Order: sequence, then C-alpha cells, then structure tokens
Amino acid sequence: MSLFEFIMVLVSIIIGMSVTELLAGLADTITRKNSRTFSWIHVLLSIGLLIASVQIWWEMWDFSSITEWSFLNLLLMLLPPIFLYLIARIINPGREFSGSLDDYYFLTARRIWVLIGLAVIIGNSFRTLINEESKLFIVDNLSAIPILAICLTLAISKKKIIHQLFMILIIVIILLDVLLINYLISN
Repeated sequence: MSLFEFIMVLVSIIIGMSVTELLAGLADTITRKNSRTFSWIHVLLSIGLLIASVQIWWEMWDFSSITEWSFLNLLLMLLPPIFLYLIARIINPGREFSGSLDDYYFLTARRIWVLIGLAVIIGNSFRTLINEESKLFIVDNLSAIPILAICLTLAISKKKIIHQLFMILIIVIILLDVLLINYLISN
C-alpha cells in the first residue's frame, strides 16, 4: 500500500459517511412524505452536497504524487470532507422529524453556508499550503470565487427563491468544474 492509498482510506471513509448520510436523508424525505412537508431546498442541497463529496474524492487524486505528508497536511486534507459530513448531518433532522423541511433548513442555513464557505476556502488553498511550488490562483480554483459569494449571500438571505436559485447555480458550477477542468484522472 502506498502512502497516498493509506491516507485516502481515511478520506474515503469520511466521504462515504457523508454520502450515506445524504442518501439516508433523501430516502427519509421520500418515504416519510406524509409527515414532512416536501422541500426543494432540502433536495437541492442534498444533491449539491452529494456532488461536492464525490468531487472532493475525485480531485484528491491530484495529491497522489506527494511523497511526504505531515500530520498537519493530513488534517487540512480531512477538513473539507469533515465539514461536508457535518453539513450532511445538520441538514437531516432525523426520521422522527415531522414538519416543514424548509423551516428546518432556514433554522440551520447560516451554519450550513458558513461551513460550506470554510470547506471551499480550505479545499482551494490546501494545494498551496502543502506544496510551496503550487499557486493559489489556478484555473481549478476559479469556481471557488462565485461559490464563496453565494455562500455569503445564502448565509445572510432568508428568501426561499434566492436559496433555490443559488443552490442550482452551485450545482452547475461544481459540475462544470469537474467536467471541464478535472474530467479525467490518470497516472
């Protein structure tokens, strides 16, 4: 087992926990539709987080050539997946919850978008922090600028339509980042 494979085991476990939490929450929403008010915001956020979780795992391959890791670098690498897991846990109120998922979302929205903003900042600066030769301003990091602006807006706004539209926009930005910039990985 290579050093990178060793490190990716822990990253993959955390991302797997996030994906499990998101899928369980979506299943709860579908199966408990009589006791919960359906929420497009909840579904869009879950889909966006699912795509972001897979994107983080996919883009971790960029670090496969690093031959020496410090414990601090490992912690920095783990923070974005940890934040996504926490968000996935926060957005799912549990099976016993009955009520409006929109109301629940808006109770937790500020925490969610602050955590997403922190995940974006750390995730996009991580490459530069672990490798002094890497530059912060690269094409792969351009998607962070509009996402951070959206995070700030959604942390402040209470308007449902703004949250719905901006979540769709974030999903499109993440998909474009993966499909246009990081579509292929190879040795």
